[in-house]
Amino acid sequence: LTHYYITMSDYEYSEEDSYHYSDGDDDYDQEMSDNGGGSDEEMADDINIQIENAYYEAKQFRDDGMSTESIQLFEDVIVMQNERGDELKQLKWTFKALKQLVKMHLQRQAMGSGCEQGIQATLKYYNRLLDYISENASSSSPNGAQGLTPNEVEKGITSLLERVSSLTISHTSSSMVMIGRDTASDEKLLRDENMRHILLVYEATLRVFKPSTEKEIGQEGICINDRLWFKTNLKLGQLLYE
Repeated sequence: LTHYYITMSDYEYSEEDSYHYSDGDDDYDQEMSDNGGGSDEEMADDINIQIENAYYEAKQFRDDGMSTESIQLFEDVIVMQNERGDELKQLKWTFKALKQLVKMHLQRQAMGSGCEQGIQATLKYYNRLLDYISENASSSSPNGAQGLTPNEVEKGITSLLERVSSLTISHTSSSMVMIGRDTASDEKLLRDENMRHILLVYEATLRVFKPSTEKEIGQEGICINDRLWFKTNLKLGQLLYE
């Protein structure tokens, strides 16, 4: 059995040894801190996957005819981006979700379900979409996340305007059948009402994307897009002519 007696030299050595151990512990702490950084990245990846999954699950509910569940999930996607936007790699999910909500309510109109409610819901979601574009249309955000590009905005809005024009007008015939009215005067009233709602959509679009001109300085839109504004005017002119 070996006895160990503490001497002053042993004590000094012990302090030195403790010092070296402390250095090693600092390295360990630094390594743990580095791992913690990796953990944050994993958490960021998780929220990106989570919001993407929620979006596609909402689309699946829509395709399965579960409109109530689909609408709620699309709204959840919007909430998730609002709350966790600084962790996302792309800031397009609210834009995509609002587009789907507009399409869903346009489809409801075309099928004649909840006519007035469907029209009001369509206008509500479309205006929300325009508001979002006005606030977020840029190539990137301060934290480096990919935002909306002008091309994506133009493609999305053009697609919705085509649906608004075709589905809302075709809705006249289905509405006539549902309410049991088929006289020429009744059809004209419904067409006029539908056209009024179409014009509200087009006017809101033109206000947002209106370019600046020498004669109207200070009256340009919030999110200037010359090409989209011109195409919208052209489409509206064709619609009124027909």
